[in-house]
Amino acid sequence: MSFLKKILRNWMPPIFVKAYSCYFNRGIVFRGNFENWEAAQEATKGYEATEILDRVRWAAKQVVDGRAKSERDGVIFDAIPYPFPLIATLLRAAVENGNRLKVLDYGGALGSSYYQCRDFLEGLKDIEWVVVEQKNFVKIGKEEFENDQLKFAQSLAEVGSNFTPDVALISGTLQYLSNPDDLLKSMVALKVPYIVVDRTPILVNGNTIISSQIVPKSINKSEYPIRLFSEQDIKKNIDNDYEEISSFGALDGTIGFGKLLSNFKGYIFKRKNI
Repeated sequence: MSFLKKILRNWMPPIFVKAYSCYFNRGIVFRGNFENWEAAQEATKGYEATEILDRVRWAAKQVVDGRAKSERDGVIFDAIPYPFPLIATLLRAAVENGNRLKVLDYGGALGSSYYQCRDFLEGLKDIEWVVVEQKNFVKIGKEEFENDQLKFAQSLAEVGSNFTPDVALISGTLQYLSNPDDLLKSMVALKVPYIVVDRTPILVNGNTIISSQIVPKSINKSEYPIRLFSEQDIKKNIDNDYEEISSFGALDGTIGFGKLLSNFKGYIFKRKNI
């Protein structure tokens, strides 16, 4: 431990230690409060940046080839961080559908959640897991990662009306969309039995704001717009048609400090009257 770090740890309040760590590439940090999404985009590099796709592609390949147990956002792990609230929802939906499961995974990269959950889904009769992603992700997904269960599409329209999902998953995605309300309304319109919104930053205090997320060099140095939500803004498009059956702390934990301090959470919604 460096001399400066010892001083920080022993004498400064924890919030300043966290700020120091973030500033020196030791963790993710949020920056700024932008007037609108366009202003945040102009000040940052988007998630579509080629280097980010390359990193995610590499990490997913490690999992498929058995050289890593799991990956998330381009980072590999030697153990699977099982998302048990999601797994429980998937199994519940499958039981209600004759041990068959169809998942619509919006923003699912190259299948991260699929690979994290598949160990617990082996006993099901049939699994169809469709990831909806950006064009560049879908191209790589189709060429290198599709299998009998995992498929990729560029839009809900491309998925088609013949695919009727039991669960719609939005994990670590909603905060990076220019208009998240549109996506939530689209999911509600599909009348999916279950909607799972996971890994979503909820501000500890205050209303929804648009900021930027700075990812350190130790992960994959980049910066892109992010929306930090108030809880009511997550639920306002869902409450009329769905009931919340559970909420939980997401694996990202707490990120940020001061007015940008956010707890990452997940929500499980079940359609009413089904």
